[in-house]
Amino acid sequence: MADCLDRNGYKVKVINLAEEMVFGGLRDVEDYLMKLESAVYAIDLHWVVHAQGSLEIAKLCKKHHPNSLTILGGLTATCFDTEIVKNFWYVDVVVRGEAEEAMLKLTRAASEAKLPKIQNLTYRDPRGRIHRNPLSTPCDDLNDLNFTRLDLVTPRQLEVTVTPWLTIKRGASLPICRGCAFNCVSCGGSEYSYRKLFGRDKPAFRGPSQIADDLRQLEEHGIKDVFLFQDPRMGGRKYWRKLFEALRREKTSMKRLSFELFTPANQEYLTNLASIGTEVNLSISPESGAEKVRKAHGRNYDNSALLKTAELCLRSGIPLSIFFMTGLAKETPETFKETMQLCEAICQNNLRRKGDPTISMPELLTPTLGPMILLDPGSLAFDFPRRYGYHILFKNFYDYYQAMYQPHWYYWISYETVFLSRRDLFEMVLRSLEFMVDLKEKYGFQSSGGLERGPAERGSVDLMRFNINSDRVMIEEIESVLRLGDPDERVTRLRALGEALKECRSIQPQMTQADPYGYRRKLESVVHQSVGLIDGY
Repeated sequence: MADCLDRNGYKVKVINLAEEMVFGGLRDVEDYLMKLESAVYAIDLHWVVHAQGSLEIAKLCKKHHPNSLTILGGLTATCFDTEIVKNFWYVDVVVRGEAEEAMLKLTRAASEAKLPKIQNLTYRDPRGRIHRNPLSTPCDDLNDLNFTRLDLVTPRQLEVTVTPWLTIKRGASLPICRGCAFNCVSCGGSEYSYRKLFGRDKPAFRGPSQIADDLRQLEEHGIKDVFLFQDPRMGGRKYWRKLFEALRREKTSMKRLSFELFTPANQEYLTNLASIGTEVNLSISPESGAEKVRKAHGRNYDNSALLKTAELCLRSGIPLSIFFMTGLAKETPETFKETMQLCEAICQNNLRRKGDPTISMPELLTPTLGPMILLDPGSLAFDFPRRYGYHILFKNFYDYYQAMYQPHWYYWISYETVFLSRRDLFEMVLRSLEFMVDLKEKYGFQSSGGLERGPAERGSVDLMRFNINSDRVMIEEIESVLRLGDPDERVTRLRALGEALKECRSIQPQMTQADPYGYRRKLESVVHQSVGLIDGY
């Protein structure tokens, strides 16, 4: 979008506020936005976890620049367009669906009152009436778009941030296509969601030669690590073979290219991928180790196909990350155990391969087990919860918006299932995190084949255990506080609880401040339960 505006003569800048706050030293966001002069402020609201943050940024922009246009766009904004424009006075327009053309027309018309003629817009007129213009026809391919204009982005030090307290790297993401051919039940970017929200009935692909050109452009920006998202096999065998041929011809000096697998892969695909001349990584998301849970979610393959792909990746020398998710429909404590058992079997497989002379790096398979917490609006499960085994707790945008203000992620859990209550889901998430720490300690996910026992690694594990254990204490204390009748007392106690947690998470806890509610004492006991080599941390 920024490139399209820039090429048509508009001064445009993409500002990563989160990066500025975490790594750029930005402390006063309001002051920063107040000094930022623009006729149009466009704010992304793609994933629903950003519901509160995106609206607060819009409010600050409108507060200090009342005559400028404030615009939201993205998947979540598209899903709740009418509700947002109706109930949040500081949002002038929601751009629904694909926004390049609409943003250009909207910028041209910003001072000319021509909004009724622009497709994809939902807006409020001066009389307070809501208008919802028709969607434009989605593009057939992505070849006319430019995804490499990092010169329009600020700051530019950290295009991708990974575990910011440990490792930071520069990288970029490029789309292979827009849209999807699969219908994973809880995904807001599924074929169903794209058709309903974007009017797209099939994926639009970027040409292989254009992708090769993109990599060349990113190299000029100093990028050496690129994630090519979406599975190229959705374009068919002819497409992915041309893509890999283009990447081989390019002879890129990229350090690593990462790809997705939406289904298990065969030997032909992996052999072609391994031959492009650049280190490649793959990821696949079976979601559950229990086949009935996986198939109910929309992943229609069994464990034998998954493990065969893992074996082929080992033989081809391609690292494979395998992602599992807790709390899906049809999940029970028993099916959760099946997932944990499959994760451990994958780790054991790494160890068994250490003596295999045909495999140079046996630790190429990395399982990860993580939570869902927020069910994507616009997904099949959100629109038809009973059909797919869900009960929706957050039914509109305001529910999500309010939840993001709550003092603990427990209150973000936006759904229940036929078998699991919100509290059950909370406990399952914590158990999954404990299990991942256990795997890390037992097997390690490093090429050396084991967990290094240095102070930094030990401290990382101790901190993870403390975070897990403290969550159980925190939620009990928060629920007790929220039952208090006096709102001022609730605020005082929540602030004291937050300060106690911050103190216990510090590298050198002092525990010297007053503790009128006993929060520091309780959390200090959690520190002692969680920490092994505290002097190393």
